[in-house]
Amino acid sequence: MRRVAKTIRALSCTALLATITSQGVWAAESKYRTEVVVPASPMHGVHGLAFGPDGALYACSLTGHSIYRIDVKSNEVTTHVGPPSGTCDDLAFAPDGTLAWTAGSFETVYARTPRGKIVTLAKGLSGLNSINYSKDGRLFATRIFRADALLEIDPTGQTAPRVVAEKLGGLNGFEISADGTLYGPLFLKGKLVKVNIDTGAVTDFATGFMQPAAVNLDSKGRVIAIDYITGEVMRFSTDGTTRQLLATVPPPADNIAIAKNDFVYVSSTSFNGITEINPETGATRRLTWGNISSPGSVASIEQDGREQLIVADSWGPRLIDPVSGQVTPIPRGLGVLGASGVAVSRDSYILSNIWPFGTVQLVARDSGKLIASLPGFGAPYDVRPVADGFIVADFLADRLIHVANDTDRTRSQAAWGLEGPVGLADAGGGVFYVTEYGKRDKKGQYLNGDVSRVELATNTRTIVARKLKRPEGIALAAGGRLVVAEVGAKRVVAIDPSGKAKIEVLADHLSIGLDVGPQVPAPFLPTGVAITKDGAIYVTGDVDNTLYRITKR
Repeated sequence: MRRVAKTIRALSCTALLATITSQGVWAAESKYRTEVVVPASPMHGVHGLAFGPDGALYACSLTGHSIYRIDVKSNEVTTHVGPPSGTCDDLAFAPDGTLAWTAGSFETVYARTPRGKIVTLAKGLSGLNSINYSKDGRLFATRIFRADALLEIDPTGQTAPRVVAEKLGGLNGFEISADGTLYGPLFLKGKLVKVNIDTGAVTDFATGFMQPAAVNLDSKGRVIAIDYITGEVMRFSTDGTTRQLLATVPPPADNIAIAKNDFVYVSSTSFNGITEINPETGATRRLTWGNISSPGSVASIEQDGREQLIVADSWGPRLIDPVSGQVTPIPRGLGVLGASGVAVSRDSYILSNIWPFGTVQLVARDSGKLIASLPGFGAPYDVRPVADGFIVADFLADRLIHVANDTDRTRSQAAWGLEGPVGLADAGGGVFYVTEYGKRDKKGQYLNGDVSRVELATNTRTIVARKLKRPEGIALAAGGRLVVAEVGAKRVVAIDPSGKAKIEVLADHLSIGLDVGPQVPAPFLPTGVAITKDGAIYVTGDVDNTLYRITKR
């Protein structure tokens, strides 16, 4: 596992040498220092867990589009299957060592043979969720939300899946006992059940959960189950009549795996976390943990009487103290999604989400309750409040969209003819500075991004900086300069919108620009930029879930 100390990164003294490009770039990093405010963490949200034949723990990541291998003794994390085919919600090992997983983004069940070849076992299955093998090598998978079913998958991929049972109530992480009985949680019904994998007959096993997410069996056949909402890890007798609380982990608790010594491992999605539990003593140990899971944009806000930062995150936005780095997830009520973009109005958070669906949500700041959910956007990145609503930068629609404060949340074009808008900086008076990705070149690269000044009243667009490599987050500094994350160059630059001064490099060699493949919009997790009242610049690092602070020396 990569470890990042909360110490000042001293930038190279060679940065004193000025570098001039066709646009004019002044590389003067020695004037600035870069600090890590929130340390790095591995993975990008963690879901399904399973022990492999080598004794290592394997973990799924949907946002990271990867399967990771974790050494439970050293805590070292390495990528086992990378993007894009590694996108994974749950995984399981066959008796012969074959690894199968549900790739929900592709509606596909994949398998990796012991020789390393990746094959497709089934496809066209929306809502794929959990997967597991029986002891004799039969393969089963579940569908939740878009569909609700238990399927038997042909381990060779030669025949279509067989429907074992339907309308179960959201069968989630399950395990099949030695006698062929499936034990699993009904996520949408708050109980555990047993399922006959031949007939599909269902029998209740235990009740009293808020949202049970996963079930495993220990060496004595006892059921270990977790509650997604409460983070409680419970052990049941073999007949389900008695239960014992083993431990509680920070929710949401997504999945579990049990080692040969009966130690329990639980994944906490929002924190890239895996917790080891000794079932006899209740002692816990964290193998991995991160205060940021999959960061997007960042904004400076007034909260609880002081200035704080709010960072968008695919697994829930969070507040960060800019001085101490303390991280606090915002309250999220039922139906509130994660976010890639975030802004704050007087009473609500405005959350934009580009993946897996283009959605904008309004969430009450005081309670976390969902006020409104607005689907149907292409790829809504940055959002900014205005007097009569808010502005959305829609990357796929190539325009800025105004959403009104009226009952219908009426949408209208605010600006159009842009080329992949991502970041927004409000200059006042209906004027916004916008980062534009531009179009791919013949090699598929984004090398001609712009920063534009857009007057909404007339849709007048003036380019103030050209030929940037994948510009994303943008903020307007007190002196009028624009601070931009130039993700393709792994750096943050300052731009004079009048064009009178050269572009100045403020920080480079940053861990920004996570690339998980062409199946998502190119910016994917946007690198955010915010400036606090004292002039400090904060930048999110999506590659290793970091928050940077850039200040003058």
